[in-house]
Amino acid sequence: MVRHQTTIYDVARSAGVATSTVSRAFTQPSRINEKTVAKVLAAAEALGYSPNRTARGLSTGRTNNLAMVVPNIGNPFFAQFMRSFHSRAQDRGHSVYLIDTDENPDEEKLWIKRVASQVDGIALVSPRMSVDDLIEATDQGDFVVVNREIAGRACIWTDSAPALREAFADLVEFGHRRVVYMRGPVGGYSDAIRRRSSRTVAREVGVEINITGPQRDETSAAIEALDLLEEVGATAVVAHSDAAAITLISQCRKRGLDVPTDLSVLGHDDIQFASVLHPALTTISAQTEEIGRQAADALIDIVERDARGEAGSPPLQLSLSASYVRRESVAPAAR
Repeated sequence: MVRHQTTIYDVARSAGVATSTVSRAFTQPSRINEKTVAKVLAAAEALGYSPNRTARGLSTGRTNNLAMVVPNIGNPFFAQFMRSFHSRAQDRGHSVYLIDTDENPDEEKLWIKRVASQVDGIALVSPRMSVDDLIEATDQGDFVVVNREIAGRACIWTDSAPALREAFADLVEFGHRRVVYMRGPVGGYSDAIRRRSSRTVAREVGVEINITGPQRDETSAAIEALDLLEEVGATAVVAHSDAAAITLISQCRKRGLDVPTDLSVLGHDDIQFASVLHPALTTISAQTEEIGRQAADALIDIVERDARGEAGSPPLQLSLSASYVRRESVAPAAR
């Protein structure tokens, strides 16, 4: 026996309303009486009815789908962001498509063109796309740009300077007067901002900072950082990310160096594993989960304003303050 599939007509008959009223109860509930909405939803629940998203998208122009474009899903930083963004989007009734571009700006541009017309909005994490290309890409729909500050675009990023001042104050108190900054891959936006902030703060507190060259992999960067540390007589390394700091600590062990007895290490991001390392990693928390929640809310708010036809307001420019997390990898300088 073929089971009857509940339709919008069944719900309308049960609730005693027109099918157009049922449709509005799901797509534009603010346009009809609250009691009517409640009656329609109760009838739909009793009958096990769920509106077809594809059909609803054709009538409303919305899909309730978002896309999240990230450079590397294997990076723990992005994993925390993705989980938080996805959870918040689901809470607000949206599904999320995940796109991994393998650190390739050309792939980012290609995928944006492919999906922009198929989703309501896109959260874009692009540390290497040029500003001009990024502006052009985000003209294709509703976007929130994450971890970058771009004029005229909705953006959310983290300001690490205040937290770095706390970290460098600890370094000075522990007797560190010469440090190495371990750079990230070529063209990374976050690395450039963190490097600039570290240089500024070091100058403010009278610490000499020596910066490695850009590297394409963390192992090469760690080897160069340790070579430079020995060459200039530094006693601490500031890494552009926790992943880089973890690689550095691994290379230290291969050289018979102990962290923090022989040198101190400061990371950036506060990824999930930072607190369970040995030694536990002292780091700058990038507030990754909060960025994910804020990005989801901002993007959905933009989409909903557009759906209501509201006049455009100034794009969101939200800076979250990073925080300094004291653990075990920063200690008194070796004598």
